Amino acid sequence: MKVSECMSTDVRVASPKQTIAEAAGMMSECDSGILPVGENDRLVGMVTDRDIVIRAVARNLGPTTAIRDVMSNDRFEALARAAMQDLVKARLLRESLSVRLDELAAAPPGITRVYVVENEITYLAFPLTEGVMVIFGAGYAVSVLEPLGWLAGVDLVYWGDIDTHGFAILDRLRRRFPHARSMLMDRGTLLAHRTQWVTEPNPSAGRLELLDAEESQLYHHLVADALGPSVRLEQERVSFAAIHQATRTS
Repeated sequence: MKVSECMSTDVRVASPKQTIAEAAGMMSECDSGILPVGENDRLVGMVTDRDIVIRAVARNLGPTTAIRDVMSNDRFEALARAAMQDLVKARLLRESLSVRLDELAAAPPGITRVYVVENEITYLAFPLTEGVMVIFGAGYAVSVLEPLGWLAGVDLVYWGDIDTHGFAILDRLRRRFPHARSMLMDRGTLLAHRTQWVTEPNPSAGRLELLDAEESQLYHHLVADALGPSVRLEQERVSFAAIHQATRTS
């Protein structure tokens, strides 16, 4: 299949002088997370929802920030006559993709590690490295990953909120993929972010049999309110420094 057979021709193009608020509005109107940025009839870059989150929101920049200040200059171009399989292989080595679950029936080439995260903002802001895929699991929706048998052959990492439901979701994921390991769901991370704690609504107290010893101990402390009433550390409240350190050493 050629690129020309599946590409979109009705494309919204942003100007680098427009604001990120305008870019977000255009993305909403066309139901897309990415916009080409053009100037003087020339493609000068791309801006994505991820760019806005990492380069603006995470740095406390306001909605009037210019697209030029957050866009990616390292654009990816292809000829309309190019083969789609070549384009997909190239993109998988360079950036993230949004795909339907049925498009993941087979393992993407070159992927050796998969992170499953709960929060969409965290998903968009997750640091990208070669050979890594990040899946937005959306809480208990991780059960939809069960048909993806190829996940059994990669390093599968789950990162959820540190609360009773986060550990329940990890336990559920391990029913299908026993080798899945957790990241940033330990006592040290929780205590290091004490000022970021919130209250967990409707905590769970179910029996979880697939947690390791450290995870199980923390889970039971949360259930028993040993650290405070209904303690919860949402993953989007974990510092970017901790995330980068965890992904470098995991």
